[in-house]
Amino acid sequence: MGVALNIAIIGGGLIGLSSADSLIHRGAKVTIFERGQDVGHGAGRYNSGMIHPSQSAPWFNDDMDINDIKTLIGWANNSRDLLMKRRQMLGCEDLHRMPGTLQLFESPYVGQKKKTFYTELGITCFEYSDAWSFGHYGLEFLEDQSGNAHHYCLKLAEDLRARGCQIRTHALAEIIQQDNQLFVKSAGQSLTFDRIIVAAGSASRGLLKPLNYELPVRPMQGHALIFARPDMPLPELPIMHWDSRSAMTVFDDHVRLSGTVGEDDPKALWSIWDNIAPDIVKALGIPLVEWSADRPYSEIGRPIIGATSIPHVWVNAGHGHMGWSLCTWSGEMLARMMIGEGLL
Repeated sequence: MGVALNIAIIGGGLIGLSSADSLIHRGAKVTIFERGQDVGHGAGRYNSGMIHPSQSAPWFNDDMDINDIKTLIGWANNSRDLLMKRRQMLGCEDLHRMPGTLQLFESPYVGQKKKTFYTELGITCFEYSDAWSFGHYGLEFLEDQSGNAHHYCLKLAEDLRARGCQIRTHALAEIIQQDNQLFVKSAGQSLTFDRIIVAAGSASRGLLKPLNYELPVRPMQGHALIFARPDMPLPELPIMHWDSRSAMTVFDDHVRLSGTVGEDDPKALWSIWDNIAPDIVKALGIPLVEWSADRPYSEIGRPIIGATSIPHVWVNAGHGHMGWSLCTWSGEMLARMMIGEGLL
């Protein structure tokens, strides 16, 4: 691509790191500004762990065209496959996890209706009624996967640093305009770059607002409870509960309840899953961690990836509940657009 682009990425989560990965692969010089104490401390830290193309349809855009949803599913399938390759390359410890996810419904009618919808989208699923359905109508998605997103972020960041990427943590950053030039201001310095990428999750909108750019991304709070893993039979596949938009995921060393919509307190997860799987919840005891974070939801139903109307400013945000599922392909698409390769 000639002279290497010097690129700033604001945001060191799954999306920012994945964008850096794809850009460095193409010869770019990248500096990441992350406001947290380390990478991967945002909405992806305690997510459900599910890499689930099956759930690509937006939660709150019921009128979204089915072909647009199929496009999202294609992105998610590509991302799942590329993510597996990168996890293998990085030596992630959780590659042994059984593929697949389960989804439970309070109403068989709703579950059967969703099954028809998945079939129309070309998503393979099967009715599931074994022990881990807990008496609910269930669907199984064998093409989904799962893994620890935070561990992946840490490994990827280590690899990026080894490849020359600068990652500045505890680095609050803002984009400022002076004399018709744009700068990234952080720690009292005003730095110039060829391109600036905003990949700061739910904070992306606020970063662009001073530049009079209205990014259609809004925060939606999600929660998690982390428990020591009890010595008892536990489901090997992550389990989604459709009605509450929450999940139970069993990792090697802990059990995680995560998600929800419209709940103000992570303890709501306790009540939800006590109704679904009371024996497991009773055995979990007191949570080791209670956690909340804002997920970045796009108002148009899909992630916003590409150039803004502000010269040299790009965005990669609005992934909602699909950040772990879409991260690698989102970074790849952004890099291809920026370098001029096209999307193919």
